[in-house]
Amino acid sequence: MSEPTLRAGRHVRAVTAAAAVAWLPVFGPPALADDDVLLQAINYVFTGRIDPQSGPEMVDRNGCVVALAEPGSHRTTRYHLGRVRLDSPRFEKVYAGRTPNYRLVAEGDDNVVEFLDPDGTVSHGHRSVQIPLPGDFEQTQRALRVIAAQCKLQAPKPLF
Repeated sequence: MSEPTLRAGRHVRAVTAAAAVAWLPVFGPPALADDDVLLQAINYVFTGRIDPQSGPEMVDRNGCVVALAEPGSHRTTRYHLGRVRLDSPRFEKVYAGRTPNYRLVAEGDDNVVEFLDPDGTVSHGHRSVQIPLPGDFEQTQRALRVIAAQCKLQAPKPLF
């Protein structure tokens, strides 16, 4: 092939790729199942990515229970997102340098976080937790709205 023909072919491919990217915001990405959207939202809140290499594990999809391995230890933390009051979340701003980092302060009537021993037994739990939010703050707020819509607040267990 001659040089002008090769350049024309590259130009057509570049224009086609640019057109596909330009239409993506208009039509959006391909539709996902509700469960996939929930899992992506949970991944984003905990890792700052929708497809992390080693993200949280969905333990109970109906109760929105997520387990996350603690880096550097053999311990696992289990979050009960169905028990958290996410209708009006509270955020804390933490400064480390010029850019602020955010934390979600989550509370519930029953334990919302449980720390598990290596054998899987519950070491201890708390009714409130501070979750660091590594992603973009606006995207994290959108992800939390998805979680709040799909993980309805569960009533606490009766004592008797």
